[in-house]
Amino acid sequence: MKKKKEYAVGEVFRHTDGKLYRCVESKICKGCAFKYLDMGCLYGLNCRSTDREDGRSVKFIAVTEPAEGMLYRAENGRMYRLTRGSHWGNQCACDTDLSLSCAVLGTAVFGGALLGWYWSPVEEDAPAPVEPPKPVESPKRHIELAVVKVEGDKVTFRIVEQTHRCDEFSRQANTDEFKAVNGIGLLSYSVPEWLPLDSALYCRGKGKAQDLREITCTAVEFAQICEAVAEYNATDGRGYEKPWPSMGDKYFYIAVEGEVGSSTFYDTHYEHKMRVFGNLFRTEAEAEAAIERVKQALKK
Repeated sequence: MKKKKEYAVGEVFRHTDGKLYRCVESKICKGCAFKYLDMGCLYGLNCRSTDREDGRSVKFIAVTEPAEGMLYRAENGRMYRLTRGSHWGNQCACDTDLSLSCAVLGTAVFGGALLGWYWSPVEEDAPAPVEPPKPVESPKRHIELAVVKVEGDKVTFRIVEQTHRCDEFSRQANTDEFKAVNGIGLLSYSVPEWLPLDSALYCRGKGKAQDLREITCTAVEFAQICEAVAEYNATDGRGYEKPWPSMGDKYFYIAVEGEVGSSTFYDTHYEHKMRVFGNLFRTEAEAEAAIERVKQALKK
């Protein structure tokens, strides 16, 4: 189907019948030179707002005399506006294209040069660049643990939040397994479970009905598990690139008063004991979060 011709509001043009018409904004067809027995335009002109690029309804009126603001698109593809006055001292077609002049345009539209009028070039808005859709970012991998109860050296907890599972669980070589630098493995296969001999915490997997299954381990193991979970969360399931802490690394710890302290790692026997107990943290925020977990456990 041949695409209908679209003219800008205010533009004048010479139709196939040889007559001059002007496109004007209008929501009704009354007065349109091409209205045909109320059956719509059959002359290949775009007039409906739903069809036009500018979204405006128009009609077309016959033109016999020049009028202020008339638009005309010349053969060079540029739009010009008819303005009352002298083209001397005003920017007009005579200044922009050597092959054009106000007299040439006047002759093309009205059959002769117009005295007391000039055609000024119109700067048409370029179409707004279409920005490519932004990729939707998936949420970062995150696991949240909650202590259910503490009895002596035993801590019972469960996983209350886990954003990814199974093949999307990790960003390491095995996408359903995460190995922390402290040796604890986090895996997403079936249901939550702690296997101390394997140093492995099975997180939420395919068995969604048992997502809130309770897990019991020792207090030391729980501290190590929390350290592995903190690494998983901080790296979006990728893991740290080098073992930590290494000689010279800064670390944070929980002091006996329940406050956060900091020091430099020198690979001492005392620091190894602190690490085994889970009292070495990469950031102050991790240490403060651990304090809150201890407080919640004591309340329960």
